[in-house]
Amino acid sequence: MEQLVFRLPDGRQLAALRHGPSGKSMIVFFHGTGNSGAALTPETSGLQDRGIGLLLVQRPGVGESSTLVWVAATSRERAAR
Repeated sequence: MEQLVFRLPDGRQLAALRHGPSGKSMIVFFHGTGNSGAALTPETSGLQDRGIGLLLVQRPGVGESSTLVWVAATSRERAAR
């Protein structure tokens, strides 16, 4: 598994985990709330056997991805109440 970090134009970063081959076929997975998608990697052996890679994109505030500014500001405002 390889950790990738992309710098976005607004200065935030978007992280992803690449698992398996990085060839022509790649599945891009966006996880739901409460996990990072990293739990899927043990289940990918069938994909890898077929030459298919998996890119697990980490949502804002998860893993190495930056938090969205408006989300952080809203959380601080709620905590101040």
